[in-house]
Amino acid sequence: MVKCSECGFLAVRAAISRNLVEAERECRKTGNFNIYSRSSQGAQILPYYALPPLCFAQGIDMREEINKAAGTDNPDYSRDPISIHLVLDEERECSEFVVWKQGSTPKEHREMLDRQWMIDREDRRDKQARNMRWAEFAVAIIALGLIVLTAFIQRGNQPTINIITDNPSEVAIEQQP
Repeated sequence: MVKCSECGFLAVRAAISRNLVEAERECRKTGNFNIYSRSSQGAQILPYYALPPLCFAQGIDMREEINKAAGTDNPDYSRDPISIHLVLDEERECSEFVVWKQGSTPKEHREMLDRQWMIDREDRRDKQARNMRWAEFAVAIIALGLIVLTAFIQRGNQPTINIITDNPSEVAIEQQP
C-alpha cells in the first residue's frame, strides 16, 4: 500500500507558466496548495499553483477523489486543504507509484524509471547472449566428441600395423576382427 503524498508523480500545475512541477514537501504533508506570489509587476497577488494537484502518471483522478473526500461535486472544494490532505494520505494500491526524490519533477521521475527499465532490459539481453555463447560452446564440444568417437569407430575395421619389438626389422600387418 502506498500514499500519493510519497509518490514522485504527485504534480501540480504552475498557475502562470502552466508547467507541471513537483509538489513541495510542505504541500505534501498538509495538503495546502494555496500558495500565492506577487506578479512580475508586483501589483497583483496571484496563486502560484493551479489546483488541484494531479497524478502525472494518471493513476487516479485527483479532482474526483478530492471532491469525493469533500462530499461534493463542487469544483471549488478542490482547493480545500483538508480534503486534499485526506486524498494524499490515503493508503491505496497503485501500479504507477514511484518513490519521490525531492528536487525531481514528475517528468524526471518518469525518465528515471525509463532509464532503469532500459538498464534492466540490457542486462537481460546480455545474460541471454552469455547463455547462448555457453550453449554454442557446449554444442561445439559435443560435436567434436562425436567426430572423435566416429573416427575411432570407423578405424576399427581398418588394418593396423603391429611392430614386433623382438625383431624391429619385421613388420606384421594384421586384420583386426
